[in-house]
Amino acid sequence: MGVERNPNLVEIGRQIVKKCGGVPLAAKALGSLLRFKKTESDWMAIKDSELWKLSGDDNYEILPALKLSYDHLSSCLKQCFTYCSIFPKDYEIDVTMLVRLWDAEGFLKPSDGQMDMQQIGQQYVDELLYMHKALHVISSNVTLVRALHLKSCPLRSLPDSFKKLKHLRYLDLSSTDLDSFPPCISTLQNLKTLNLSQTNIKSIPDSIGNLCNLSTLDLGYCSHRSSLPESICALSNLHTLTLKYCRDYFFHKLPQNICNVNRLVHLDIHGTQLTCLPRRLGKLSQLRTLPIFICGEEEGCSLAELGSLKLEGELQIKALQRVTSSCWGCGTLPVLLFLTPGLPT
Repeated sequence: MGVERNPNLVEIGRQIVKKCGGVPLAAKALGSLLRFKKTESDWMAIKDSELWKLSGDDNYEILPALKLSYDHLSSCLKQCFTYCSIFPKDYEIDVTMLVRLWDAEGFLKPSDGQMDMQQIGQQYVDELLYMHKALHVISSNVTLVRALHLKSCPLRSLPDSFKKLKHLRYLDLSSTDLDSFPPCISTLQNLKTLNLSQTNIKSIPDSIGNLCNLSTLDLGYCSHRSSLPESICALSNLHTLTLKYCRDYFFHKLPQNICNVNRLVHLDIHGTQLTCLPRRLGKLSQLRTLPIFICGEEEGCSLAELGSLKLEGELQIKALQRVTSSCWGCGTLPVLLFLTPGLPT
């Protein structure tokens, strides 16, 4: 029986509306919650909640409504929703990247059906959109800060006091004026996401290997004057490594043991000047994003490495003149495949 045909639900709904005190945001938040509730007991539980007794500020009607809508989310959605609080108000979030971040944190619950993680994440996004648009949390204790958005700030360095941010999990330094890797970052043991894209950082130190919980590292559009250190291969939780458009001539190879980062899912090397790839990339069984594969002549660099991968999206194959056999393996090929005879000059 629909809500519109159940007079009891209609009456309970009216009482809930009164508790919202005429505040549209409170009514909207609870409306998005009640649309999934079909029984009188569910509606009564919301109407009679102890949270309505909250008082003490001008947001009396709003806070209980928001708290109720949050409390009735599934545990997975609660984690995803709370994670969104790291973004500033009115920040334009890229849904694909957001889903990847959720996936890297282990927030997405695998489906019993045929949906992949991107589809599951999109479903989460759609459900959360029924709720209100923003939750922006600011901690009064700076040492407890978990997220810092410093994008486009005119920063040339970071103070040593950053070492005190032991709980920091998300750090966005993209498009800043940094020209060297701040040593204090390497002390942030709980850091999970580090965005250094579009900076002038010339090299990444070995100390980056200390970030044992790092799952997302974005170095896109940087002008590296040296290759990445082998210590990156010690980041056992690394899920996403973005090197997009790192075009500097000196940045021409990846760490040789990158194949040991067995949780790596996204390796974006689009637009780089790489001349070869490390051996045994086929060992990265979780890898889904690899836009470019560069054929090599030595063992472990042949097209056969693609046989054990289940890549998604586009794949460009370069240096085909190095291919000496027609072995492609038996893996799942990407949706779109581009073949390039040689490397760019």
